[in-house]
Amino acid sequence: MAMITKDQFYYQELFSVPDTLKGPCERGIPLVDYLEASAIRSNSESLREFEKRLGLAYESKIMKGNLCFASNPEVRLEFRTSFDQLHVRDYVYSIVHSQAYFHVWGKKKTRDTLILPYPMALDRFWKLVKIGREIRQYYIENPLLDEKDHFPSELAALANKVDKMDLF
Repeated sequence: MAMITKDQFYYQELFSVPDTLKGPCERGIPLVDYLEASAIRSNSESLREFEKRLGLAYESKIMKGNLCFASNPEVRLEFRTSFDQLHVRDYVYSIVHSQAYFHVWGKKKTRDTLILPYPMALDRFWKLVKIGREIRQYYIENPLLDEKDHFPSELAALANKVDKMDLF
């Protein structure tokens, strides 16, 4: 495994991945399917580090409805007092779609050793979550999109937003 710094984490430390999806990227399983099939490890050291760096609590259940207004989807991200699995997943989507990430890790990455940076600041985290949500939504609306095909201009524009944030 590659060496990582205290500002980075292994994807597999934070998410459990089904055995059927483990292995090198070249196995033909789209990265999007890999990310969607993963479930967060609520007892992981990486999750505790996320909480510490963000100053927010992790909410293990995704709340919908009016039970708790702080968790309501209508609350702007920057006013939230907690984060959940979808927020982390959207954060990961934004990172792995950036050109900067590809240049740093692209040639040596396997899905079993995805290395990602921890969020550097709360406002950056929420900006990346928002971009990642748009990327994930793009894949939902275009299910036949193949990663090996031409990178659509819509995704490239979103990836450029991430690259402007100087993550690496």
